[in-house]
Amino acid sequence: MLLFPSSSIGLSCGNGLSGLAFSDDIVLSNGWSGDIGSGNGIWRINSGGTTSSGTGPTAAHSGSDYLYFETSTGGLDTATAVTPMID
Repeated sequence: MLLFPSSSIGLSCGNGLSGLAFSDDIVLSNGWSGDIGSGNGIWRINSGGTTSSGTGPTAAHSGSDYLYFETSTGGLDTATAVTPMID
């Protein structure tokens, strides 16, 4: 999963990829937290196609896992997925 946050006021990037702030292959043991699990209305971690036919990706962009938000029946209206600490 790639995250592209908006730039902070007064902060600039002199080298590297200024638009790419964080990259991770969605491994829970890396420190991901939030509303992540196996129910509806929360973020799910998956490696193949989603359980809802005809929706979502068929595989991760990189690594083996990705996050998706399942909304088929019930659950939260919004949910969080918190990245590991970034230094």
